[in-house]
Amino acid sequence: MISQPPPPPETAQPAGLDRRIARTIGRARLVAAIEEIWRRLVPILWVGGLHAVLAWLGVYVAVADPLRLALLGLVALLLLAALAAAFRDRAGFAAALDRDRARQRVETASGLAGHELAGLTDRLAGTPDAATARLWAAHRARLAARVDRLATGLPHPDLGRRDTWALRPLLGLALFVGWFAAGDERLA
Repeated sequence: MISQPPPPPETAQPAGLDRRIARTIGRARLVAAIEEIWRRLVPILWVGGLHAVLAWLGVYVAVADPLRLALLGLVALLLLAALAAAFRDRAGFAAALDRDRARQRVETASGLAGHELAGLTDRLAGTPDAATARLWAAHRARLAARVDRLATGLPHPDLGRRDTWALRPLLGLALFVGWFAAGDERLA
């Protein structure tokens, strides 16, 4: 009986590749968390900016007491609604941090079109013969060579698409005008 050499291990990868991939996926998850937190924080900041504009432009001082209370109540309701919306979709936040989504983000940011990272985690089914094992090792080596530069990309919370009424620039302009209109009393 002729003995065959043992097949090469199917996990033969350059040293540290698995750690580098895991670190990059971890960074991609962090970037996704920053995006999600920023998306949820912006409406709260918008309500705070609206309150500052009303105060700096002297709207609270210029109106009668019942209307001032109504305006403060409206701003408080808007703040509560923004806080409720920020904490409402916890499942969506968890989905944004999913490992498969992070892997896809790394592949997209790195310019990998062939799902190389997913291919590096694949395994052969059953017990392969020597030729199949060598072919599989060559395939994995080729995949490992493609993932030499992994990137996560910068956070992009996509606020422009979500702000359909273009309120962000309007609020920014109102804050700018209100800052100068309030003069020395802006912190009073």
